[in-house]
Amino acid sequence: MKSDIRRWDAKYTSLAYTPEFAPDPLLLEHAALLTGRGVSLDVACGTGDNALYLAQRGYNSYAVDGSIEGLRHCRRKAGDNRLEVTLFVADLELLSLPGNSFDVIVVMRYLDRDQIPRLKHTLKPDGLLVFKTFNRNFLREKPDFPGAYVLDDGELKAWFKGWRCVDTNDVPGNVDKFSYWLGYRTL
Repeated sequence: MKSDIRRWDAKYTSLAYTPEFAPDPLLLEHAALLTGRGVSLDVACGTGDNALYLAQRGYNSYAVDGSIEGLRHCRRKAGDNRLEVTLFVADLELLSLPGNSFDVIVVMRYLDRDQIPRLKHTLKPDGLLVFKTFNRNFLREKPDFPGAYVLDDGELKAWFKGWRCVDTNDVPGNVDKFSYWLGYRTL
């Protein structure tokens, strides 16, 4: 993981700063689900665009990433936009979060299968999960991308079986390079 963190730090250090933030289109498409009440967590937040959007919507927003440089961008954007986001840096492979703590958890373009049970436990009952990451189709575009970081068809649906699904494209024949699942934790 340390080599990944160094790579992301280098990327964010070379990134030109801009105060604007652009949340993932999936969040914008499902904005009606984001009530703004409660506490949100953006896992592997990068420069924090999704965390900033959740703060803008009214959430007590938390964001975690392994890259201190990405978090510096987020902190600066938060200040420039007069938004409050609590940031913490952590090796995501070692991340341990308290149970039943967040009303919304967002995971975008990040995959650590070992973290799935912990994320499920961290979301409050009736909390909203938004999960989107690369699937096998992405390997056609980037064949050198590590296969361990891409989803198989149906993987998200299997992880969240028994939860109340609102929207997903995690079905056989999905031609998009991302798979996503949005839904609510059941008791």
